[in-house]
Amino acid sequence: MEQCHKKHLIAISEGTRIDGVKVVPDSVEPLDAQPDTKRTRLKIVVHEGRNHEVRELVQNAGLKVYALKRVRIGRFRLPSDLGIGKMVELKEADIKALEGDQRASPKARDSASVEVK
Repeated sequence: MEQCHKKHLIAISEGTRIDGVKVVPDSVEPLDAQPDTKRTRLKIVVHEGRNHEVRELVQNAGLKVYALKRVRIGRFRLPSDLGIGKMVELKEADIKALEGDQRASPKARDSASVEVK
C-alpha cells in the first residue's frame, strides 16, 4: 500500500457510489502528523454518515483505513476521550442543537478522523 498523496485526496473528494447512490464528502483535508505514527490522518466531513461511507470513500481511493473515529454529529462534537462502545449523556441543549440541525438541514454534517496508509 502506498502513502497518501494529493491524487488520493482528489479521488476521495470526487466521491464514489455506495449501493447505487453517489456520495461525495463536503471536505477532505490532511491533519497534522502525530509523533507516534507515520500514517497520514485525514479529516473527512460528510452529510449523512451513511453506513461505512467514509471507509468506502477512502478504500475506493486506493488507501487502507487503519483507524476511524467519528468526531462530530451535526453541531455536536463528541468528547475526545469517549472510548469504543461508550456513550455520553446528552444535555437538553445538546439534544435541541441536534434537533435543530435536522430541521434546518436534513443533511446535517458529520465528520470523522481517519488514519490511512
